[in-house]
Amino acid sequence: MPAQITLPAAPLQGPVTPSILVQNNSTNLLQITEPAVNAPDVKIDLRETQPGRQFSIALTFPKGYEVPSGERIVFTAKSSNPSIPTIKVPVTQLPRALATPPPLQPQTRSVPAPPASPVAKH
Repeated sequence: MPAQITLPAAPLQGPVTPSILVQNNSTNLLQITEPAVNAPDVKIDLRETQPGRQFSIALTFPKGYEVPSGERIVFTAKSSNPSIPTIKVPVTQLPRALATPPPLQPQTRSVPAPPASPVAKH
């Protein structure tokens, strides 16, 4: 979990550290090895939080990081589970924010005057 990581819009304003959780519910203990990301300068911290059962993987993308146009960034790791030999989690990034939007133009509209109130006669 998650099936995909989505980073904030580029360039990152500071380091971003999304996490991946791997939970093993089988009777056999799981090993995860060779964690990697096909992007430079991304740090990986793999922790076995419950031996053979649960793993926490933190990916740290540095300040200023931007997924290169046209490239697919993927976290991968090898698994000892023969039915899932490779764990893959794609990484996407929100599109760049548009340049400062033009200021809103004030809209003017005419509002009809309220009807004259009847004058009470004494």
